[in-house]
Formats: sequence, C-alpha cells, structure tokens
Amino acid sequence: KKRGSYVTGKDGKITVDNVEPGSYYFVETEAPSGYVTPAGTAAKTETVVVEAGQASVVLYTINVSNTKENEGKLKLVKTGTDGKKLAGAEFDLYRVEDGKADTKINKVPLVTDENGTIEISVDPGSYYFEETKAPAGYVTPSGAAARTEIKTVEAGQTEVKTYTFEMSNTEESKGKLELVKTGAEGKALEGAKFDLYKVGDPDENRGSYVTGKDGKITVDNVEPGSYYFVETEAPSGYVTPGGEAARTETKTVKAGQKEKLTY
Repeated sequence: KKRGSYVTGKDGKITVDNVEPGSYYFVETEAPSGYVTPAGTAAKTETVVVEAGQASVVLYTINVSNTKENEGKLKLVKTGTDGKKLAGAEFDLYRVEDGKADTKINKVPLVTDENGTIEISVDPGSYYFEETKAPAGYVTPSGAAARTEIKTVEAGQTEVKTYTFEMSNTEESKGKLELVKTGAEGKALEGAKFDLYKVGDPDENRGSYVTGKDGKITVDNVEPGSYYFVETEAPSGYVTPGGEAARTETKTVKAGQKEKLTY
C-alpha cells in the first residue's frame, strides 16, 4: 500500500518517522536533474521490516544510488555545393529556451575542421547551429538560411548518442572583367595589348591579353579583389600611352556575390 510521496533534501536523505510495524520499500518516480530515472524493478529499493514489540525507536537505513545520465554529442558536417567538406566555417551553437531568448553556448566561434566537422558534447536540451562566417570562396548565409534544423538531446539516456546536422554553403560567384578599346570616333580597335594586375602589396600581374576584332578583352572567373589593365602596346597606327595614361581605372570584384557580374 502506498504510504506517501517524498523528495530527498540537500543531504540526499528522506526520513520517515513513526512508522508502525510492517515491511516497507521505496519506489523512485523521478531522478534528480542529470540522472537517469530507473524503471521497473530497478526503481524499487530493498525491503526492510520494522519489527513489532520493539522498546525503542530503531533506524532502518535504505541506500540507493542513481546512474548519471549521459550527455549527447552534436556533430555538424559542412559541405560545399559539390559535396566537398569545408574547413574554416564559423558557427555559434544555441540552446532553445522556453519563453525567453535562446542561450548561446560557445564563448568563441566554433570552427569546422579539415573534415568539415564540429563536434561538441552537451547536456539534454534542444539545439541548433547558426553560421556566422563562411569559408573563403563561399557565401555566408543570412537569416533563417544561416540556421540548421533543431535537434533534441533527450534527458535520461544511458548511452551517448550523436545527433548529426548537415549544412552546405553556396560557392560565391566570380566576376567577369571586360575591357573595350576604341579609337577615334568610337571605332573598335583590334590588337591592343594589355597586362592585367590585381591590387596587392605588391600588385600582381595576372596575365597578358590582346583585344579582339570587337576591341574587347574578356577575363572570366575572376576571384574577389581589385583589378586594372595596363596597355603595353597600341594597335598599328596608334600611340602606346605611357605612365598613368596607360593604366585603366580600377574595378573591384566583390566577395560573397551570388551571381557573376561584369566589371
């Protein structure tokens, strides 16, 4: 027959006084936070017998222990559009809170390793990752696109479980540089020679090019950075400029663009 419900105190004890003769046992109904609630016969303590006819109060002690519940392991796998594992992506990890702002777990950014993964052990709860910085050459998502799905690490588990998140990045588009060489009256000039430079310390020569019949030079798949052309030889019948006059304006291919642009 059930004789009541009790909760252990700070000392881990439950004391029940004035117990009449009989046989007694406890059944654990809820373990403390961080520990596994046993089930079935495992939840039942040994039985003690309070003898009848005793002349003084006798203390009957029942010892019972709990198994600490295991943490969960969160694993994020980051890939590019071609399935390549991406190192260097930065994330924050959040625990979902009821009725208040979600809690950021990490103090410094979590960064994917050479296998494109982040692994971290956490207490029971619901979690999601949010990308804060994509690897070089990929677009950092924003808003809802920056967040993974939510996964819940169940409480009370007796073995470590791994919860895997998968997230991909879109490769940022490269730029296209186009130069148009004209002469008097806007005539397209074929055969003008130019060198292309990327601004740096020092500036880097990225190749030599010659204008076509349409007077154009087109350079595709240009990674982010600032560029300019320098004319090295004018077409036949025209003067090759010198110094600053030989140099075009500088155009900047922006990082993080999602579609190819012409500069």
